[in-house]
Amino acid sequence: MKTRVCVAWGVAAAMVAASCGPTGDNTAPELDLSPGGPEALYKIGEEVLITAFGNDEDGDALTFDWTVRTDNPLSTIEDTATFITTAQSATFRWTPDSADITAGDPLRLIFITTDARGARTEREKKITITPGNGEPVFDSSANQLYKECCDKPLVFDVVVIDPDAADVTLMMSEEPSGARFEQIGAFKGRFTWTPEGSDGDQRIHSVKFTVNDGQNPPVDQLVTIVIPPDDLGGGGGRPTDPEADVCVGERLIEHNPLGSQREPKPEFTINAALKSGTERYDKYIMFWSDRDPTFDTDATVFSTDMVRDGNTISGAIPNVAAREGKDQTIAYKICLFDSLASDEDPDALVCNPSVNELFHNFKAYADAGSGCLEDPLDKSSRPNDTRQTASPMSETAWEPFTACGGNQDFHSKPVRPGQSFALVVSYPFGAQLDLELLDVTGTPIPSSFDVSDCSGLAIAEIGRAHV
Repeated sequence: MKTRVCVAWGVAAAMVAASCGPTGDNTAPELDLSPGGPEALYKIGEEVLITAFGNDEDGDALTFDWTVRTDNPLSTIEDTATFITTAQSATFRWTPDSADITAGDPLRLIFITTDARGARTEREKKITITPGNGEPVFDSSANQLYKECCDKPLVFDVVVIDPDAADVTLMMSEEPSGARFEQIGAFKGRFTWTPEGSDGDQRIHSVKFTVNDGQNPPVDQLVTIVIPPDDLGGGGGRPTDPEADVCVGERLIEHNPLGSQREPKPEFTINAALKSGTERYDKYIMFWSDRDPTFDTDATVFSTDMVRDGNTISGAIPNVAAREGKDQTIAYKICLFDSLASDEDPDALVCNPSVNELFHNFKAYADAGSGCLEDPLDKSSRPNDTRQTASPMSETAWEPFTACGGNQDFHSKPVRPGQSFALVVSYPFGAQLDLELLDVTGTPIPSSFDVSDCSGLAIAEIGRAHV
């Protein structure tokens, strides 16, 4: 039996005139820096990360450069800073050390963008480097998503920044039963926990970490551990379970997933509307990753608190594509928590997407003119663009594929006589995806897929009649 995935949504392609360049008056390009502001202060050991975003109204190609003006002959900036450029942005990274302390005037960091006809724009940021002498700062997430509970232990590192200290002491307190913590470096500790008894049924746990540098008062960080449900109630049921409510989160959290992003900007804003029934929830968090956790169980999942304004919650994901200078796939999930709920309350947590292992995802392009980001199959010497070259599907795990407009993809699943199986396809809700099942002769199987009206899920249950 063959499975064909045909794509009906379009992908905008950049059209560039090859015969001639822009004509007429030349307007200087725009240049914006993120973070903004004319001045910034950093401690030694703290990374200076600045992204420059350019735009040319005339359509000219842009180049980026930087220079520095400093009175410090010992400065390491020119030898150790990195500068990654794309067609529309550039990312500057530098970690100053003790030789870079600005005892007098701040150093002047100047970013330049120049268009193809020579017009240029500069932006200056004054940077002051201090020796520190401050309290330590936690540099790890205050929220942890334990999506593999409880087959594998939850393991995460607690990281501290304190440039003016040789080391710090890290401790754990108020931890869940059975948790372990050990300091594995001068500024790092490792938390390990496997829930005991009924602890895995509790949606939200917390643990407190304390850091002491011997010079300042101890600093605490409270980390929230979230265990998504794998049963009913708060959602999370498997899509093949006929009794699972795979739309509970979508009914409470209304969200139009972000599509492909090509505009040069420092971050991507994610908005969602809270519907009736969400009054009880008092904590709003977005989990995100630049590696889709649906398929990569070892992916690092970051978190950001979302801000509520009326019935709208908003959060931001940094533009990793611009920062790293290469196209990225970004995955995210929006969750609501009731911090006052009892341990036994299955609705203490609700997420969109509801299904535990699924995340929304979108493509972030480093260059606006990049073509659709294909998956490795389409880039191989034998792309799965025909029924004869259909790629076999896994029977046990989710597999990531990219479907680009105008390029149909085929996948196959051998079926024995009398065998039954369920095929689940997850895709961005709202995308106009044309799904079709074919039998071994290439004949379409009518009414094959049951398509969800609230989330990007399509399910085909194939039985004896279809084999």
